[in-house]
Amino acid sequence: MAAPNQRIIYIERVSEKARTDFFKIGHEQLNKAASDLGANTFKLYIYLCNNKDSFRLELSSKDFIAWSGTSDSTYDRAFNELKEKQYLIQAQGKKNVYLFVEESKNYDERHKEDKIVLSDRETINKLFYES
Repeated sequence: MAAPNQRIIYIERVSEKARTDFFKIGHEQLNKAASDLGANTFKLYIYLCNNKDSFRLELSSKDFIAWSGTSDSTYDRAFNELKEKQYLIQAQGKKNVYLFVEESKNYDERHKEDKIVLSDRETINKLFYES
């Protein structure tokens, strides 16, 4: 049973390896999260990835703070960033119940302008060699 100040997090893992091993993240998911999240938010992301698929975690801010060496306010900011960027999806009608996903539900939408497709030599020349 969770304490009143704890949040319940259900873990959903993408890779098959993650379903049997605890800390296995696909390279693509890890790279996306590392480039998408602030340093302390990435710590919370890693902390949540340390759980098996379908695990019900009673997230304790005190445990995370002790593990990561951060503060209460840093924890709160990190948690909110994971919610804003849709790594944590709140259950409908539940104040403290969330689903954690290792790949943000809207990453590609938020970063579509960052992508430059280098499909041929002409594009490379235009980007790097022509002034």
